[in-house]
Amino acid sequence: MPSLITLAAELARSAGQHARTGRAQGMQVVGTKLTDTDMVTKFDREAEAMIVTGLRAARPDDSIVGEEGGSHRGTSGIEWLVDPIDGTTSFMYGLPTWCVSIGARDADGGLLGAVYLPDLDEMFLAERGGGATLNG
Repeated sequence: MPSLITLAAELARSAGQHARTGRAQGMQVVGTKLTDTDMVTKFDREAEAMIVTGLRAARPDDSIVGEEGGSHRGTSGIEWLVDPIDGTTSFMYGLPTWCVSIGARDADGGLLGAVYLPDLDEMFLAERGGGATLNG
């Protein structure tokens, strides 16, 4: 079983590449959130589903809170926070400043964060007590 940070990085990269490849084939807005300008694309939903499925397979007892609604209540004391496309407007317009964000926390606070920018192939990772890295 991969470490928590490795799991987060693998899922962020996989979901980000899926969204990036899909965007090249055509954009599809499927709804909005709080306002008409806060759009949701089919890739937001697909990327979140990929991440949630991966987390549940590897960590079935953990809780998950997904921005697009893909949530699960667990019992382990670890909670994952998922924003499958952070910066949907940038994503839609082909700007490189969107990312996939995955974090985890426990009763003591933040455990880790993985932020992947697919258009730039940059992976930022940080974990409690372990510092932070960019692509390494």
